[in-house]
Formats: sequence, C-alpha cells, structure tokens
Amino acid sequence: MNYEDSLGGDSDNPLLVGVARIRAGVDSLRNKVKAWYFQVVLSPFRCVKCSARLKIVGPSRAECRLGHVVDPTVAFQMSECCGSRLARRVCHYACSGCDRVVASRFLFDERIFDASYFVELSRQSRERRKHKVEEMRRLLAGSRSSELGLSDIPDLSGVPGLVVDLDHFISGGGQVYVDDFAGEDVFDIRVYWKRILSFVAGGEVMFNTIPSISEDARVDRARRFLTLVHLWHEREVRLTQYGNDILVEAL
Repeated sequence: MNYEDSLGGDSDNPLLVGVARIRAGVDSLRNKVKAWYFQVVLSPFRCVKCSARLKIVGPSRAECRLGHVVDPTVAFQMSECCGSRLARRVCHYACSGCDRVVASRFLFDERIFDASYFVELSRQSRERRKHKVEEMRRLLAGSRSSELGLSDIPDLSGVPGLVVDLDHFISGGGQVYVDDFAGEDVFDIRVYWKRILSFVAGGEVMFNTIPSISEDARVDRARRFLTLVHLWHEREVRLTQYGNDILVEAL
C-alpha cells in the first residue's frame, strides 16, 4: 500500500499527491544517506576470510562478494571503556569485559534482537531454577525427622483447639487448580519485550500506562512486571518506584 492509498486512495487530491511525492523524496534521500553512511564506516575494514570489501545487507549483517557473512560490530568494533570486543545481547551490544552497554557504529536506525541469545538465556534460567528446586528437595530430605512409632491411636483432643483449627483449615479453603494461575494464552516474553520497548521509545513512561496485551488484567500486569525485570537485567531500562507505580526509563 502506498501513501496515497493509506490516506484514502484519492489520487486526484493535489495535496495528497504532493505529500506522497515529498514522502517518496524523503525516503529516497534517507536510503541514499544510509548507503553512504555504511560505505564510509565499512571502508577501513575487509572480510576476515578473503579480505574482500564488505557491504551491509541487513541489521548487524555484512557480506562480501564471495558470500562470507560477518557481524561487523562484533568483528571490528572495540569498547571505549575496556578496549574489548563487543558481545551481542538480546536487544543491544555490550562490552565483553565489563558488560557495559555500547552503541554500535554499524547500525543506522535499527535495533538488534538476538533470538539465539534469548533462547540461551532462557535455558540458563531454567537450569538455575531446576538446580534451586533440587537443592531445596535435598535440604528438606536432610531435615526430615526419624520415623515415629505409635503404639496407641493419637488423641486429637489432647491439644486444645486442634480439632476446630483443622476443621476450619480443611473446609474453609476450597479446591485450587494450577489452571487458576495460568491464562488461556501462552506467555511469550518476546512479545511483551518488544511492545514495552516500542512504547517507551527512548523516553520514559509510568508502568501503569503501558498497554495491556492479555485480556486478563491481573495476569497481564504480572507479565509486564516480569518483562521489565528482564529488561532491567539487560540494561535496556531503568526502574524507579514512585508510590504504587514505577517509572520506566529507556537507557
């Protein structure tokens, strides 16, 4: 769909025709500036395999005439803080020495999203959680008391109020299912990740103003908060609490 169609398809309207031409001219100029920018920043570098010239063919992706592909940020750029190579994170690059976020010189206006790193991060998180569960089971197993042999039937009335408390505990709760805590939709943190970064858009917003994705408000709020914790861990945002709300600032 072209710009005229997006405004109603009235190609006879001279105002819309003029706006469409201006937009096309701006897009053309932007593409030329982008191509010139990449030509300049790549000019000192050559393919690490065949020494041929490189050309940007996508975000964080350069290719030579023989088809060798390389990430120019990882291959050629050093951090100013430690003089170390840069490493890919989920949505940015970081110094491999101190993990400080570093802006890539080989990105024009794009953002990276390293799916493989995200998968590895999730795998490590699952392994840590599994290790904690196993450690807790080991501690609980070690804290068990020895077997108690009973020669007489226990007398519940021997403890004042115990029967009443047990009756209240058993009858007052109601049955709880795991499905009560899981929404019908599957939680895909990448969707929340991209939505939040898009909404913050380099500025700052309050947590309660971030739009919901899930229809269940309680579940969605928990998912947004969990995603913000991951974003804070990846140094994509800064979180500051103000009363019952949280200020989210893009880094």
